[in-house]
Amino acid sequence: MLYNNAGVTHIGNLLDVSDEQIERTIKINLLSHFWTLKAFLPSMIEKKRGHIITTGSTLGLKGVMTGTAYSASKFGVRGYLEALESEIRHHPEQLDIKFTTIYPFFVDTPLIAGLKVTYRYLISE
Repeated sequence: MLYNNAGVTHIGNLLDVSDEQIERTIKINLLSHFWTLKAFLPSMIEKKRGHIITTGSTLGLKGVMTGTAYSASKFGVRGYLEALESEIRHHPEQLDIKFTTIYPFFVDTPLIAGLKVTYRYLISE
């Protein structure tokens, strides 16, 4: 079993977040999942079983202002895992490797300090 959990963010409008902060967010939140799975997946394939659990984010399902790089990185995690799961399902050997992705809402930590989320509900008659 592998539990993948990585996350940093830099809250701010796109033009206020530095290039370095954007790159750091993508490297930690998205690319780290590639490197971790490349390290652990071969042994799961060899054993023909495993379970990959990943912490995503609700911002990987719906983007919000002041969280552009974070949302992009978490959307990337979602797409990466969906594609990888498809690869595993079509593997020539029958593999029992399961995938679980958790999409938590906001947890009150310094990671999201300053993030403001509002929702508008449009009701049509």
